Amino acid sequence: MDAYIAGMLAGRLFLSFFIVYLVLLVVHRFKVKLALRRSLRPLPLTATVVLFLLGLAAGVQAEERVESPVLLTPVPAAGIQLYVPAQPEWIMGTSPRSDAVAVIMSTPVNYYPPTAIEITYHPRWLIPEDEPLLQVAVGTLNSVREKLGVKGDSEPGLRAVSYGSLEGYEEQLSVVSEEKGYQLHSFFGRMPSGHPVTVLTMTGEGQLTHIKPMIDKIIRHIKII
Repeated sequence: MDAYIAGMLAGRLFLSFFIVYLVLLVVHRFKVKLALRRSLRPLPLTATVVLFLLGLAAGVQAEERVESPVLLTPVPAAGIQLYVPAQPEWIMGTSPRSDAVAVIMSTPVNYYPPTAIEITYHPRWLIPEDEPLLQVAVGTLNSVREKLGVKGDSEPGLRAVSYGSLEGYEEQLSVVSEEKGYQLHSFFGRMPSGHPVTVLTMTGEGQLTHIKPMIDKIIRHIKII
């Protein structure tokens, strides 16, 4: 359990106890010490737990009903359609590469955690079905490592993954730039058409777990247009 979840649960429990205490405070004509002693008895404590559980269940249901709005955004220059968070809307642009056009997405101001994602679909590169994807992924991700100045071989840390119909390999890296730590998520995958897609995500040290669910959604929804 991380600190955020622990803090949320503690806050809900305190609020439930405070509600029961307020009721007892009114019943006992605002005698503070008497209401506090009575609130620690078995029946009021049971009421506190019941309120806590009811509030927790209502919160879970609300989270299930409300999904973060998104924009399915075609990017003709890059040849793909992307899933772009819309509330608040992420910033998006393109950057030319030697054989393709990369899409650069970044979180808006005051968004936590600050994150940048580079997505590149390679329409001129076709990976045959009989070619081992792992071998191609290792070569590509090692090139990414080299550009980032990260030493070592990707293969030992690679993990086979599947995002819908997009299959590939991913790894997580830690780098230091200008005395500041960053976490990177590097993905190489093959579309059903045989064309590869690379996704590189950068966020602050220790913050990748917070943004990873959104990364997964973005990768899963990449489509060729």
